[in-house]
Amino acid sequence: MEIGIFSTGNLAGDPSVGATATERLRGLVKLAQRAEQAAPHVRYFRERYAAHGHGTAESAPVGSGAKVHVGLRSQDALREFEAQRPDLSKWPYDTLEEAIRHSALTVGSPAQVLDKIAHFQEQYGGYQRQMFSIDQPGGAFDQMLEQIDLLGEHILPALRAAYAHA
Repeated sequence: MEIGIFSTGNLAGDPSVGATATERLRGLVKLAQRAEQAAPHVRYFRERYAAHGHGTAESAPVGSGAKVHVGLRSQDALREFEAQRPDLSKWPYDTLEEAIRHSALTVGSPAQVLDKIAHFQEQYGGYQRQMFSIDQPGGAFDQMLEQIDLLGEHILPALRAAYAHA
């Protein structure tokens, strides 16, 4: 499994960096969509991939992305994420908890993050690429670095072990 950490943040001082990255991802990652809603699209992509002679349906390059905020304890992750005042006004959910439960938004402990990835793996029939979006408007740079540390220490080794064959 290929694993990427993605930030639309302005780390280089160029405001077009974040805008360009966000535009390229539009249509690829629908964070508000439930895995169950996306699964038929993944199956269709796999079918068309094979039908056009690119390889088997199972070999189609499928990936999943999620906005992730991880904490050693789920309560810490939720508190920290809520403190960034996430704008869910365009999402089809009434509460942050509902968005976390039903969408690709992943906020919680390392075990909860791994469980959510396993759920997407199950829904999509396995996939080879996982993208983590770790920044949130209102989040501090040091929080983003902490997210990288937590992902590297607690999530990535478990993903490598679980999906080494993918």
